[in-house]
Amino acid sequence: LHMTLAAYAATGLGVAGIHAYYVRRDPANMFHRRALQVALLVGVPAALVQPLSGDLSARDVAKRQPVKFAAMEAHFETSGNVPFVIGGIPNAETGELKYAVKIPNALSLLMTGDANTVIPGLDAVPPTDRPPVGVVHFAFQLMVALGSYMALLSLWVVWHWFRKRDLGATPLLLLGLTVGAPFGMIAVEAGWIVT
Repeated sequence: LHMTLAAYAATGLGVAGIHAYYVRRDPANMFHRRALQVALLVGVPAALVQPLSGDLSARDVAKRQPVKFAAMEAHFETSGNVPFVIGGIPNAETGELKYAVKIPNALSLLMTGDANTVIPGLDAVPPTDRPPVGVVHFAFQLMVALGSYMALLSLWVVWHWFRKRDLGATPLLLLGLTVGAPFGMIAVEAGWIVT
């Protein structure tokens, strides 16, 4: 489910970004305006549902592959009240995560609805059985960040649709689509690195 949605979101928003670039250059070009709408109809719904499938996938990984999940979150020590981390640079040798934004208890809460839930850390297995935590954590963070950008951009598009605004007359939105054109493909590759 997660990869299928990713394929639609990445392709739809990637193509939309290309046409958004041309609509910014020539707002009267009906070919690019229509192609932009078609591409958005493919990419926007998938990008909006993608965070929900990502949550389901993360829960499944936590259940079936707890060591991979610990590497994704750079969670070194088995414990409860685990924070949700944004960013950070993990050090596999010292078992530390530096420069991360930590939301207290949030990872435990997200996984089970109970902030006291114990989540296995990388210390649950010998160092030789651990994935390369730096690579996995960075790829996971990159995938989530780019997917979040795409979902927020899609919400902006939907807001314009409901207000019946002309997307071609919104240069900032067109720029956001243009900049985000490669983000879906990068997020897909980052996701496969995590996998």
